[in-house]
Amino acid sequence: MNLAYIASAHPRVIDGGIRLDRVPAAAWLALQTVALWPTWTWMARRVVDGSDDPLGLLAVAALVALVASLRGELRAAPRLGWLLLASLGTVSATAAHGTLPPLLTGLLAVLAWACGRCAAAATGGRTVARDPRDPAARRAPSSRATG
Repeated sequence: MNLAYIASAHPRVIDGGIRLDRVPAAAWLALQTVALWPTWTWMARRVVDGSDDPLGLLAVAALVALVASLRGELRAAPRLGWLLLASLGTVSATAAHGTLPPLLTGLLAVLAWACGRCAAAATGGRTVARDPRDPAARRAPSSRATG
């Protein structure tokens, strides 16, 4: 059984896979954020009631600043490996809500969301070669002498 046979025998499966692959990365992140809502509300209550270290607010502010600064660098379609990890982590954190200690559930949720962000990242943490004809890639020449 090969892909050509599957495509001819089940065209709707292939069409569904293509539609799923075309869902924007921002939509996946939004869906994941909504799925983890019980954990986010627990974290917010913990910050407000004073049981958490005040540096927790600084960590939240840093996370918001990071997401805001990288919002223009989302891929058109997420990386499937990272998306799978994000999905498994989200399901685990959601299923663990109320059964595991809330701090552990929060850790699962943050790790799952980080995997979702890695799935949506344009470079995946690696540098990519830019097309020199691209005006956005042009930079001022380095002041270092080349040897």
